[in-house]
Amino acid sequence: MDSFTAKGLALLKHPLIVTIAPNIAFIIISAALGLNRPLINIDYLISASLLTSSLWPLGLASAIIITIIEIFNLISKVFPYIEISDLIYLIKFFPKISTSHQITALALLTLPALSISTSLIIKRHTSKLASIATLNFFLFIYLATILIKTDQEFNDPTHRTIQYIGSSTEFFLKRKNSDFLTAFKNKITSLTPASPGASKTFLDSNPGTNNNILLIVDESWGIYKNQKINDMIMEEINKLPNKKATLIKSGETYWSGATIAGELRELCSASSNSYNLKSVDTGFENCLPSQLNGKGYDTISIHGATGLMYERAFWYAKAGFKKSIFFETKKWPNRCYSFPGACDLDVLKEVTSLLKNKTKTFIYWLTLNTHSPYDLRDLKSENISCEEVGITSNTETCRNLKLQKQLFKALSESIENGSIKNTEIVIVGDHPPPIINHTEKLKNFRTDAVPFAHIKVH
Repeated sequence: MDSFTAKGLALLKHPLIVTIAPNIAFIIISAALGLNRPLINIDYLISASLLTSSLWPLGLASAIIITIIEIFNLISKVFPYIEISDLIYLIKFFPKISTSHQITALALLTLPALSISTSLIIKRHTSKLASIATLNFFLFIYLATILIKTDQEFNDPTHRTIQYIGSSTEFFLKRKNSDFLTAFKNKITSLTPASPGASKTFLDSNPGTNNNILLIVDESWGIYKNQKINDMIMEEINKLPNKKATLIKSGETYWSGATIAGELRELCSASSNSYNLKSVDTGFENCLPSQLNGKGYDTISIHGATGLMYERAFWYAKAGFKKSIFFETKKWPNRCYSFPGACDLDVLKEVTSLLKNKTKTFIYWLTLNTHSPYDLRDLKSENISCEEVGITSNTETCRNLKLQKQLFKALSESIENGSIKNTEIVIVGDHPPPIINHTEKLKNFRTDAVPFAHIKVH
């Protein structure tokens, strides 16, 4: 190799280090999740320019901040309803989440350390001239791409289409989460009225019912694009003898936000811009339990996780529930894994026991075992072949489908064997199932609505 070629390669390595090193980890993660992150995050080039100057401490700090923004952007693409304030609030529940979620969170926390290492490599092995030249080159291309973007592309902050150059900070700002002070704003004191969900529609059309009412908010029950799969989940319900039960109506309703948003939609026709409802004083007076208390109903909530999650032990009482049952309030025969807590099959037995020989009892059941990551240790027996309906085995979609099938089959069996009688059942999804691989999610699920069913048990 002649000296001219050697010098050329030596010069080339500088922009390669600056361009590739900070991006490689996120390129791999995004490709694995089907998120189509831009190949080059131009923010790191700005950081590299600072690292090779006398302002290198500022460059190091900016690299860490950019990495944290990238992590949040990844989370927000998988869970689009999560905000910074929500993540800060959820940190205290870390010991209670599933092991797989804990491992994932810890793995993400290693990325800032990787960013520090990469920054030190850039500082040590890259010249100031090379970093600035590389920044100017890609900045020119980036600005050119902005100029040729359509209005729709410019206003769409999802970065789910293939881009070669982009800015994580731009994505972050467009989601209106750039103000970190919002994470520490005053706690909300009132719920916000919102459009009613499936349960309110049912009660408005059945104002004079004296039957028991069972409202089930089904964790991560979504609408498949393949109608055959939706029918398969409801198969046992649809086959119930008319003398046992009648499927009054099935359809879809809107959704917005995480599980707690689905709960507020169905229980209170309300919404909240914070997960922390412990400090809320007003807005609960019109919730279903409060209304049904006035009609002589016994109102009970039941959920397999701890009552400390999302402060449910506090706000369920404000919503009007006379009694709430959580994982810690009774001894359960088994413990399940998708999210630590009681098993839904055991909770269903408790529900049937609470309804036995009762009239005018309202039970609200928030399910648990169909929670991401859909751990198959919670599946008691094989019930479906995913491949037969075009779902790849051992994917999150397949696991969710099997656990949903188990829940609906158990519910139909409780109806058919007479464990549930004289009860109006409304079952509704809280939100579409979170699927880490975005390509897999878009292939299989609708993201604009969640399903519901109204079953009248005789």
